[in-house]
Amino acid sequence: MDISFASMSRLLFTLMIILVIFLSKSNVDGIKCFQCNSMNDPDCINLEKNDTSSYHYRECEEEKVSEKKIFCRKILQKILDRNGLVRVVRKCGWVKHPRLECYSATNKDHEETVCQCFEDGCNSATGITASTSVILLQLATVALTVFRCFS
Repeated sequence: MDISFASMSRLLFTLMIILVIFLSKSNVDGIKCFQCNSMNDPDCINLEKNDTSSYHYRECEEEKVSEKKIFCRKILQKILDRNGLVRVVRKCGWVKHPRLECYSATNKDHEETVCQCFEDGCNSATGITASTSVILLQLATVALTVFRCFS
């Protein structure tokens, strides 16, 4: 059976699309995020993603939000009038920034960076991670490019 390059490319592309759709359909409801504030809990500053036994790692409460996708949020604040005190807030979110995963804001009292992410435990101290579907799509694109070069 001789498969042409064009049909193999179509097959690979179709499989990539199915994979991306499947991964993006994973329901964000029931997401678990780290939830704490270093102002009243110093342990909140350095939480590792794999520390799922931590009491900070909890499922987001869906009943607080109606018809919105819940995600994790990490806020890093530098309090200006307290000699640059750093505060970390980790929590669930439901109003997404329309374009940016992270954004910064400043006022006379503090500077802050707010990041949003969409997988369990992604708001840990190790930073915001790329979603699995984005990584898989990039790997599939590289595989398709390599396949084309050697065909």
